[in-house]
Amino acid sequence: MVTIRKRVYFKCPKCGHATSYALQIAGEKNSYVCERCSSISTPRNYLLASFVYGAVLGGLMGVIAYWIFTRHLFTASPAFAILAAVPIGLILAWLVAPILSRVFYRWTLIKPGS
Repeated sequence: MVTIRKRVYFKCPKCGHATSYALQIAGEKNSYVCERCSSISTPRNYLLASFVYGAVLGGLMGVIAYWIFTRHLFTASPAFAILAAVPIGLILAWLVAPILSRVFYRWTLIKPGS
């Protein structure tokens, strides 16, 4: 079984093993395997977590772009402020993903391990 390491907090519902990353099964959507007991789990409220993640990130990007526009690029087009905010937003997305997954993801077992 080929796995992909993701920056998502994972806590196995079967054995309780918790890690700061999850091993996603390659080729399957939202299926993660536990390193310790090999049971396969999925996040229970994936859509809610994705919605909150997008809303938080969108809000932060808007605030950052507005701040850059009003402080530094007030004579230029607002598109330049948005382009300047994108690298900052990507860094924030990378940092915020594990924190939000720890708060919102609850794992449920889909197949017992071997």
